Amino acid sequence: MKINIIAGMAQNRVIGKNNTLPRHYSEDLQHFKKTTTGHIIVMGYNTYLSLGRPLPNRRNVVLSKEPMEGVEYYTSIPALMEQMKKEDVSEFFVIGGAFVYQQFIDIADILYLTEIKKEYDGDTFFPAFEDKFVEVSREVGEELDFVMYKRK
Repeated sequence: MKINIIAGMAQNRVIGKNNTLPRHYSEDLQHFKKTTTGHIIVMGYNTYLSLGRPLPNRRNVVLSKEPMEGVEYYTSIPALMEQMKKEDVSEFFVIGGAFVYQQFIDIADILYLTEIKKEYDGDTFFPAFEDKFVEVSREVGEELDFVMYKRK
């Protein structure tokens, strides 16, 4: 099973502020949609709340210590992984937030990072990954680069 992480990160590693994205780039949202549509997306409770609704055309899965109504949730990563293996899932995407990224960074296979070419004020940061991954592709843009990293 392939575990993918997808995130947008500023030059200072900021990914969020006050449980929201501190920036808006339509090309980043389009890239996220194109990459994750038709797949399972895994997120933390706060990320789910910040979205306001399940994302369409994706199987939304939430990691939460508390029971949740009307949404597929798991109380731990081992429970999630066991279910994914039971279903013979080929891959899924981890979409945040910071705590969930931190939990998956040591077991993820691929990182899809939007690298934003400026700094933002924020309180949530993407974990260090550079010693564990190697860049395999980069689509260079004016304000953003879409970069794929593979585990070393």
